[in-house]
Amino acid sequence: MHKRIHSGEKPHKCNFCEKRFIEAAPRNEHMRTHTGEKPYKCKYCERCFAKTDVLNKHLRRIHLGDNIHRCKFCPLAFRFASELRLHSNTHKDEDPETRERNMKALMEIEAKLKQQALQRYKKKRNKNKQYPCDICGKHFKTTWDLNIHKLVHSGEKPHKCDFCERRFIKAATRNEHMRTHTGEKPYKCKYCERCFATKSILNKHLRGIHLGDNIHRCKFCPLAFRFASELRLHSTTHKDEDPEKRERNMKALMEIEAKLKQQALKRKVLT
Repeated sequence: MHKRIHSGEKPHKCNFCEKRFIEAAPRNEHMRTHTGEKPYKCKYCERCFAKTDVLNKHLRRIHLGDNIHRCKFCPLAFRFASELRLHSNTHKDEDPETRERNMKALMEIEAKLKQQALQRYKKKRNKNKQYPCDICGKHFKTTWDLNIHKLVHSGEKPHKCDFCERRFIKAATRNEHMRTHTGEKPYKCKYCERCFATKSILNKHLRGIHLGDNIHRCKFCPLAFRFASELRLHSTTHKDEDPEKRERNMKALMEIEAKLKQQALKRKVLT
């Protein structure tokens, strides 16, 4: 493996571009820049990451500070993994009473960290929502959203189904319900022939059959994301992209889309 540094041999090629690597592990990490896969999930919030070092950077900056290597038997935490391994030996001959006390303290700290993450998320979410509900305190971006929300408290449902007696707070929800009567399915899967009555059912189909969790796919490159907000943020990176790079990205994207459609076709033949 080391001699490849001198020989220049790079046997592991990316499946999506021309980059090559000495080892398979860095190649696999690099390919996540194309697929959008993020297998490393933060245990304190909902964010996911493509690499462990990026996850660790997130833990240091947002949740834990420098001591990210946390003991699973007590509240102690360390800056380096080697320190944690050395410390873990002290728990081998620990009496049951001490272990129970340590575990209780650890669970309290973990719960506190998760609560802090939740509060941070709520604060960030409400940052641009300046219209509070005077009944429950929930915030909204516009007065229209606030007025719609207040119908939840009043019980008023102004939108009635044309085919039955059911009523709804929102017209969009009423329209979705009416498709159970008409049989209309306006949302078509781009990879197979199936159609769906609502976008949420289409998204569930995409997750379960074709794409996994990352259903929000960029239209300029092969990257895909779990949340639409992540895709919107990523899309800004394409604004000043040079034509050569855009052409290369589009070629890789078209190859992935063709592969997904081919997989769907094979799946249809098998069933």
